[in-house]
Formats: sequence, C-alpha cells, structure tokens
Amino acid sequence: MPGASQLDAIISLMAQAHGRDLSCYDQTFLRKTLQGRLAASGNPSAQAYAQRLAADPREAEALWRALGITYSEFFRETLTFALLEQLVLPGLWQEMAELGRPELRLWSAACAGGQEKYCPWDRS
Repeated sequence: MPGASQLDAIISLMAQAHGRDLSCYDQTFLRKTLQGRLAASGNPSAQAYAQRLAADPREAEALWRALGITYSEFFRETLTFALLEQLVLPGLWQEMAELGRPELRLWSAACAGGQEKYCPWDRS
C-alpha cells in the first residue's frame, strides 16, 4: 500500500501531468483505490506505478475513473447547496418551529451509512 510520501507524489503527479486533482479524496479511500490500480496494472510498487502514471495517460484516466469522480460530482456542486440553503431549508426551519422540533436531522446521501454529519448552515 502506498505510504504518505508516495501518495503525495502521485497526487502531485496527477495534478501536474494530467490536470486531475486528487487532493480532495480521503487518504484511506485513495490508498485503497491506488492499491487496486497497482494490482490491475501489474505494477509491483507505488514508485513503479507513479512512473507508469507519468508516461501513460490511459493509466491516469483509468485511475481517475476508478475514483468515481462523476458519481460524487453532485455533492461538490456549490449551486446545489446554495439552492438548498436559500429555498429549501428556510421552509423546513419554519415548519420545525411550528411543530416545536429543536433540530433538523439529515441523512447524507453521499455517505453509504449516513453516518457523516455535515451541515454548512447555522440557524443562529
């Protein structure tokens, strides 16, 4: 499995050589995906894989696809969250106040178990 310095080198390489930003990914997920690509591409080490990435745009694209970029793009779309903040949440908060409910609980569709709690909106 790639170490921290190898992971940083691959992240940097993908950005510089292929214009792909991998820095936003969870390190554990990124390591696991890289380990899968190492095995699938027949590279014995992270260093050998990095050399292949530098020379082979098809492998860089395969890594990019393995990370599932298009699947999670919705959850990085700032317009989506701005619309929720401006149009959806005010009505929910009003309804909550009328019902005397102290909190709003949301299931995170971006997380398989819904256990990641995140809400950029603060009613205070």
